[in-house]
Amino acid sequence: MDRVTEYARKTIADGTACKAVIQACNRHLCDLRRAGLPGSDLEWDAAEADKYIRFAEKLHYYDDAQKRSLPLRLKPFQAFIIGSVFGWKKGGIRRFTDLYIQIARKNGKSFLSAFFALAFSFVCPIRDGEIYCTGTEQKNALLAWREIKKFIEREPALRKRYKIMEYRSEILNLRNKTSIKAISGNTEIDGPKPYCAIIDEYHLHPTDAMYTVLRDGMINLPGALSIVITTAGFDLNRDCYRQYKFAKNVVAGAIKQDNLFVFIAEADLPDAHDAPEAYERALWDVEKWKQANPLFLDGSGVALQKMKDKADEARELGGTRLRDFIVKHLNCWRAVGSNPFVPAEAWARCGTDKKLSDFSGRECFVGLDLSSKNDLASYTILVPTGGKPYVYSHSFMPKARLAQHIRSDKAPYDVWAEKGLLTLTVSGGDNGYILDYDFILEHLKKTLADNRLTVRMLGYDPMGASGIISRLEEICSELVEIGQYPKSLNDTVRHCQGTILGGGVEYDSANELLTWSIVNAEVVTDSKKQMIIEKKLAEKRIDPIDALLDCWKCWLITRPDPETADDWFDIMSKL
Repeated sequence: MDRVTEYARKTIADGTACKAVIQACNRHLCDLRRAGLPGSDLEWDAAEADKYIRFAEKLHYYDDAQKRSLPLRLKPFQAFIIGSVFGWKKGGIRRFTDLYIQIARKNGKSFLSAFFALAFSFVCPIRDGEIYCTGTEQKNALLAWREIKKFIEREPALRKRYKIMEYRSEILNLRNKTSIKAISGNTEIDGPKPYCAIIDEYHLHPTDAMYTVLRDGMINLPGALSIVITTAGFDLNRDCYRQYKFAKNVVAGAIKQDNLFVFIAEADLPDAHDAPEAYERALWDVEKWKQANPLFLDGSGVALQKMKDKADEARELGGTRLRDFIVKHLNCWRAVGSNPFVPAEAWARCGTDKKLSDFSGRECFVGLDLSSKNDLASYTILVPTGGKPYVYSHSFMPKARLAQHIRSDKAPYDVWAEKGLLTLTVSGGDNGYILDYDFILEHLKKTLADNRLTVRMLGYDPMGASGIISRLEEICSELVEIGQYPKSLNDTVRHCQGTILGGGVEYDSANELLTWSIVNAEVVTDSKKQMIIEKKLAEKRIDPIDALLDCWKCWLITRPDPETADDWFDIMSKL
């Protein structure tokens, strides 16, 4: 059995790794089954995976205790990462073009960065290829670069093949002229075309500028690889946190992104607010430490004692010491106030292959969120079935804003448009820079008519809807303006959340845009413990769930439950 598959099976059987690592292993095993299906373009090349694992193990590292260089022996998780990247192919070429790797401090991030840079300098198919090691500052970028330099200097065969130009922070492969450069986040580079770009400690990058310019330069280079390798961070508004959340959804199976490889080793901590005692116990649990430190705590008593010393200090001093322990050593984003609306796995369990046409002729409820004129807008249709309600969603965006939002939101809107989940609008005279509300309403009317649906009630966010009320009345005579604040939406959010967690709703699992909105949504609770959806961390692109809550509230208002109906009408009367 190859070492990648062996690690995946052993990790799942053992069950002590964190959830995200187990999901990464399960993804590998599921993909092995997919690769064996007739017509599949996935291929697992175990020999290719083993070749690069063996290449890594031909390198040498300096052992401080023995005062000499020793052959490198990969830890199982390192072999899993390296083997997965080179072993998986799709359509005959390497499958993974993007990596998101998040592991705790002192767990070999610099080694992985150095290995990938070195390996890609060998296989770069073009002459004068470019490989970049980046950091917010030059000293950060040089961490991986200097690791590469050390590997080259220890290997006679590599010394003959490479020229090290330390004064330029550059290493040149003398055969194919591929260069490995260390650059900082404020370095201006003109039209880079990297075959491999390593964004080290991405959580420190204040913007996505460097990441974006390097990835954009890879567009016409088949097989090029971008690598985000980082520990967790403190700022939940930075792009790294958004990528972390997206990567978690991919590895959980809630979002399909076949070209993204994810490995996140973090301590699985209970919610600090909902279960404070369990959270406190978990912080000092050695098994939780091991989840985030697959290298540092792999059988070393010295390493474990050092970790215990850091934990004792954090527990005693609290404050920033405790925060640093949680983030840097347990690899958890400082997410004490973070509260996802529903876990990705819970939403994924509600997915079906049912379409809106399967509910033709029924009564329904509609939610409408129009947002601003240059943003995303959505409508959602909820169809009661007597059992699990069915939810359908469609979204809209100004055509001329598409490229801008793809960059800013890190979302594949173009792909979703091709799949029919998103419609791009062009208003007369504006060249497609603002939403065409008339078009959206006509689209909604056609969807209802094509599926012979009768609208019982339509709920709308008053933001942006003031000028179209008369048009809404053409769709439904019973309109409900729904305020987007805790007092108005608390019961709706809680009921919708509980229903999803209990598997009590259905939707078309092919609707990736709706899923993206759901799993990125977070809730906040005010001083009165009233709950509302938080938009900030999703860059205000959670309109599908806002529209869902609007129609969900309408549905709750009309439900024939004598114990709750009066309460709901009372809430509505106070809006």
